[in-house]
Amino acid sequence: MIINKIKKIIYRTLMFILNKVYRIDENKILFLSFGGKQYSDNPRAISEKLHQLYPNYKIVWLLNDKYMNNNFVPNYIIKVKMKWFNMMKELATCKVFVTNINVYSNFFKSKEQLYIGTWHGDRAIKKILYDANPNKDKINPISDNKLIDIYIAGSDFGENLYRRAFKYNGEILKIGCPRNDKLVNYEKNTEANNIISKLGIENKMILLYAPTFRDKDRINKQSIELNLIQVLDELEKKYQKSWVCLLRSHVGSNGLNIDTKDNRIIDVSEYPDMADLLLVVDFLITDYSSSGGDLILRDKPIILFQPDKEDYISNSRKLYIDCKETGYIVAESNEEIINIIKDYNYDDYIESCKKLRKFYGVHETGNSSEIVCNKINEWIKNN
Repeated sequence: MIINKIKKIIYRTLMFILNKVYRIDENKILFLSFGGKQYSDNPRAISEKLHQLYPNYKIVWLLNDKYMNNNFVPNYIIKVKMKWFNMMKELATCKVFVTNINVYSNFFKSKEQLYIGTWHGDRAIKKILYDANPNKDKINPISDNKLIDIYIAGSDFGENLYRRAFKYNGEILKIGCPRNDKLVNYEKNTEANNIISKLGIENKMILLYAPTFRDKDRINKQSIELNLIQVLDELEKKYQKSWVCLLRSHVGSNGLNIDTKDNRIIDVSEYPDMADLLLVVDFLITDYSSSGGDLILRDKPIILFQPDKEDYISNSRKLYIDCKETGYIVAESNEEIINIIKDYNYDDYIESCKKLRKFYGVHETGNSSEIVCNKINEWIKNN
C-alpha cells in the first residue's frame, strides 16, 4: 500500500509538471487499446470515424514495437511507442483521451481534458474488477469513477457493469459499442471482402474459435481441448461446403498451443482486430468471452464450449450468468458440440441470439462511433 501511494505521488507530480511545461495540445486526440498491444476495438472505430468526419484533428496512438512499422495502421495516425515516459507525456498533453482499458489512480488529469472509456466487453460472461475482487482497492485501485468523464455502453447489462464493477457514477452514453457499428450494418459494409482476401480464405465458410484467457495462460500457451478437425469435418458434412477454422487467442493470453498440420486451421492471433473477424465469420465457438455477446447482432451460430467450467470458476474467474439460462447454446464436451452441430438448424441459432439480445438489453444504434466523434468535437469547441 505504501509503495502504491509513493508511485501515485510520483506519477501525478510528473504528469502535472509535463502538463504545465508542454501544455495541452488543443487539437490532439490520444487513443489506447489494450495497453498499446493492438490497433483495435472501440478506440479504432472512433479513431477512424473521427478522421473521416473531422480530418483536422491530430490523432495519436500509443502502440508497442510491433505496430511502429505496421501497414495496418493508417498513415494519418501519429504513432508513439508505448513506453512509460511517452505515455505520461501524451496523457498530460492530449485534449481528449479514448481507451478501452482501466485508467488507474496514478494519473493526473486536468480540468481542460476529456477522458472517454469504452471498455472492451460490454456483455461480459466472466466477472471483472470489483465484481471479481471486492477488495481490489487494497491491491491496485482503479479510479475510472474519478478520471473518466464518459463511458460508452451498448446494453443495459453494460451500463450496470460500469456502475457496479467500476464503481462509476458519471455519464454513460448507451448508444452501442463503436466496434459493433460494422456488425449492425454488416449488410451494407464493404470491408468484408477485403478482410477475407487479406486472410486468404476466399470461397470458404468460416468458423472462428476464440477462447478467452485463463489466468495460468498469461505465461504458458493455452491448450486447445476442442477437436477442431472433427468439428470442421462435421460442419462440412452438415452444410456440404468447404470450411476453414480461424484460431484467435485472447490478447491477455500467451497464445494457443496448436498441434496440427491441417491446412483448414489458421492461427489469426496476430490479426489486429477481433471486430473484423466477427464481420466475416459464419460460425463462432468461444467459451467465456464477450465476443458471443457481439455476434448476437448478426444472428449467427454461436456455441460456448466450456469443458473446464468448474476449473475456470475455481482458478480464473467466477461468472455473472448461467449461460444456458440466458439463451446461449452451451457444450461441455467434444461429443456434445458435435451433436449440437448435427441436430441444430439456423432457426435454433437465430432464436438463441434473440433471447440473448433481450437478456442483455441491447442498445446498438449502428452509428455509435459518429455520435462519440460529434460529442468530442462539440466538447472541444465548448472547452
